[in-house]
Amino acid sequence: MADDTLRTFMDRPLDFFGESLTKMHSIPRDELEELQREAMIERFSEHRETIEMVRKLADRLGISSVDKFDDIVPLMFSHTAYKSYPPALLDNKRWDLMTRWLDKLTTYDLSAVDVEGVDSIDEWLDRLETQTPIQLVTSSGTTGTFSIIPKDEPTTIQGMRIWKMMVFQTFGKEPTEDELNPVVDVIWPNYSEGRFGMTRMVPWIKREFTGGDESRFHALYAGAMDTDLMFLANKMRAAAARGELDRLQLDPKLAARREELIAMQARQATEVPEFLARLTDKLGGKRVFMTSTYNLMYNLASAGHAEGVRADFAPNSAILTGGGAKGQVLPDGYMDVIREF
Repeated sequence: MADDTLRTFMDRPLDFFGESLTKMHSIPRDELEELQREAMIERFSEHRETIEMVRKLADRLGISSVDKFDDIVPLMFSHTAYKSYPPALLDNKRWDLMTRWLDKLTTYDLSAVDVEGVDSIDEWLDRLETQTPIQLVTSSGTTGTFSIIPKDEPTTIQGMRIWKMMVFQTFGKEPTEDELNPVVDVIWPNYSEGRFGMTRMVPWIKREFTGGDESRFHALYAGAMDTDLMFLANKMRAAAARGELDRLQLDPKLAARREELIAMQARQATEVPEFLARLTDKLGGKRVFMTSTYNLMYNLASAGHAEGVRADFAPNSAILTGGGAKGQVLPDGYMDVIREF
């Protein structure tokens, strides 16, 4: 296979398929699998030495090259690798050691990142993003420890464009201009800024789905839920579960934000009714893209049912949910509640 063909498939898959959902899902299986196999071989060859965690695992298993898909399976480390740092490093603000740990998970060189004077998680993440090409996504931390996942802008943009293909194109025909570049109102039952999970996608969702029109982006909560507040919320939640909230030891700077967190949580209750009114009045009948995790989508739909309102959008809208319930126990039939709303 020509090198340029394989490289396009690997690095610019949407260009390879002409941004067509139909072409993407019509390629013969044997042809696709051969492309994937050759891409796998090339990627492993490129990154075996540049990603320390991959190199150490490959060395331990005696794997120097791969040829078949089964060869790569032992190298697929667990998702817990992204939170394998000692939690005490965050409590003790050892940003130098946190940077050294993260350096093992990415092809980008983080060794020259200056963390002098960093005093919080978000300041550390800011330093990494301003001094290197990486962009960081943190998990919600509901298990008690954050995952910290290094990505970059090209990867994120590809993801947004793939979302757009999957939710707006129709299989079996070539995409129209309206399907390739839909301009819709985005409903976002979440914070409008942040690094955790889906909030990290906001800048690119605005660009890819609203045509850059900020007024078409409708977030439930104004402002950011920053990583330090998430860290504080999870420490308080874990301590409360153990009955030790009154004995919780916090860094003074983080402890000073406790009231800010409590006020933010209290404000949420007042923001939901206004958001529901916006959905059902201002956006009624409009074409929208709406996405969130199951729990946030269910909570919003339940609130709508309690108010006796429904969100009737244009039939060519797209609603996307997933991502688990983030520790919330959802009732049987929760998807029916979401669909009905």
